[in-house]
Amino acid sequence: MLTGYERSQVRGRRQVQPAPFRLTKRHFVGNGRADRGYLDCIVCSDRSKKRTKKLHDVETMLDDTPTLQLKEAMEVRWLSLDAAVETMYRVWHAVALALEAEAITLPKAKGILQRVTHYRFVVTLALFRDVLSIISELSRRFQSDALTFQKADGYMRIAKGRVAALRQKTGETEVKLAEEIVEDQDDQGNLTTTYRNIKLTDVGENHRRKFRSDRGQFLQNLLDNYN
Repeated sequence: MLTGYERSQVRGRRQVQPAPFRLTKRHFVGNGRADRGYLDCIVCSDRSKKRTKKLHDVETMLDDTPTLQLKEAMEVRWLSLDAAVETMYRVWHAVALALEAEAITLPKAKGILQRVTHYRFVVTLALFRDVLSIISELSRRFQSDALTFQKADGYMRIAKGRVAALRQKTGETEVKLAEEIVEDQDDQGNLTTTYRNIKLTDVGENHRRKFRSDRGQFLQNLLDNYN
């Protein structure tokens, strides 16, 4: 009867997972689980009420930051990604500061901090905020009980035109981000780039050029999907 039987693993303490390579929807917290798996974010996970409280404490201290709970982005809910990006954009400063405090003793927090303060993360967040505002409005209109094929076609044309406009010029959030990014020299004469008084990493021209290229391709792919 026991041929081929393997003893199940004894449930012990939760294993410590390495810092993720990049932030994904699993780091936009809503309920403590994502895809039936635990969230990785060392600051945001509601498995740790103390860390969540630390994040809210930092939000309270910052005059320009609201006290918000980060949202989970779910593939089956069209508007959840917009809500997740919007919240992360508004509390990014508090998240970065909270991660800085956690990174002193937790290597995992340090790894996530490096991702959050990466230049590409910040500019992508701004781009997504502009793009998702268009897509989310279209999604809401499509959910109307009075929707007709004629109206839907008109809504699609408007949304496509707005996305096409982003191909020609930077969006509102991207413009604001550019105004808030400050470049200066440190005591050693090295050029530093900060956003909301937080130092950004990998801000060289090669990284900027790569993002501009990826941005254009992303928007073009989005336009192609409208056709």
